[in-house]
Amino acid sequence: MAPTMGAGLGATAGLPGGPGGMIAGATLGAGVGQLVHELDRNQKLSAISRGDVEELIKIKVEEQKGWFSQALDGLKSILVICGVACALWILIPLVYTRHIGKKIKNLSKNE
Repeated sequence: MAPTMGAGLGATAGLPGGPGGMIAGATLGAGVGQLVHELDRNQKLSAISRGDVEELIKIKVEEQKGWFSQALDGLKSILVICGVACALWILIPLVYTRHIGKKIKNLSKNE
């Protein structure tokens, strides 16, 4: 979709220049879109062009992870989400009860 969107945006940008401006804008936009598409598709090439060796190592480690390692990573994510949900399950009623208690205390003082 990147080349198509780039061409559309380029043609729109070239609209004030007339048909020639639109053609030039669409051509440049499609070229930029194709470049973005290729860089996204090939992370290794992007990492090499930036000289980022750590990124290459991370990519290789992710490629070599087995099913068990991926399952453990998923399990860790689920446990973190459950922990946050449990904390909210406990804290929200406590905060609400305290709020209601203050309201009742203020009402009893006013009477």
